[in-house]
Order: sequence, then C-alpha cells, then structure tokens
Amino acid sequence: MRTLYEVGRIIEDLKKDKERLLERERKISVFSVLDGEDKEDMRPEYDYDSIKGEIEALDKKIRALTHSALKYFVTEKVAEHGDMTLDELLVYLRQLEDKADKLYTMSTHLNKERIGTDPIEYEYVNYDIKRVEEEYQKTKKEIDRTRFYTDFYVYELAFDTGVDGL
Repeated sequence: MRTLYEVGRIIEDLKKDKERLLERERKISVFSVLDGEDKEDMRPEYDYDSIKGEIEALDKKIRALTHSALKYFVTEKVAEHGDMTLDELLVYLRQLEDKADKLYTMSTHLNKERIGTDPIEYEYVNYDIKRVEEEYQKTKKEIDRTRFYTDFYVYELAFDTGVDGL
C-alpha cells in the first residue's frame, strides 16, 4: 500500500535509476585506445543483454506504477466532495481559484471611480460589492476545503498499486 505521492516519488526514482544506467552504458559501450595500446586490456566490461534487461525491467515497473496511479486518480471517489474523482477535484479546484481571482478583482472596485479627466468620466459598479465580498470569502473557504481533501487523498490515503513489492 502506497500513497499517490509515494508512488510519484518511486516513479521519479526509477526514472533516475534508468538515466544512470543509460549514462553508464553510454560510457562503457564505446571506448578508445591509443595507437600501440592493447585494445583488450583497455576494453571495459560491457554486457549489452544484461543492461538491456535492466532497462526493460525498469520501464515495465515505471509503466505499471504510472498506470496504477492514473487508475487511482481517475477512479477514486472523494465522498466528502459529492463523489468527485481526484482528477475532477483538481479541475474543480482550478475553477474555484479562477472564480476567487475574478471575485477578488470585482471586490476591489469602488462604487464610483473617476477614470477620465478630459472630459471628466466616472465608472460605476453594476453589482453589490458587499455580496461579491461575501461570495469571495465563501469561495476561499471552499478552496481550503477542497485542498484539504485533495491533499489527504494524495499524501495520506494509501492504495494498492498492484505492483509486486510496492
């Protein structure tokens, strides 16, 4: 059992292991010798099939863990949020943040604001600023609530990855 966060970290570690293996292969798969040196004495130990097998094993584990994480992400229901899935919850969070940005901007307007001097021109709001401020506060509370559950499902709630040893 692992959390989504842990699975993400494991995937990153596996990718780094693969990068290290590929870099090591790059360094030992080709070599150079000076004229007169014994080529066999300078030849580094290199087994193409062995390294190929290690890379394929890492790739298989990365694919399996990624699939498992994505499956969890799109199927795990967050009951506290109307049975939205985690991916829906993240989209919802982004929508809430956009809404909060809009409401914040609206709440900073004055009822009457001078915008021009020649000729003198005024801009008036066509909404109840107090109501917008209340909606802004309500939206911020919903953002906090949504982040709490998102964080809980990503960082705290463990799930079966279906991958041996993980």
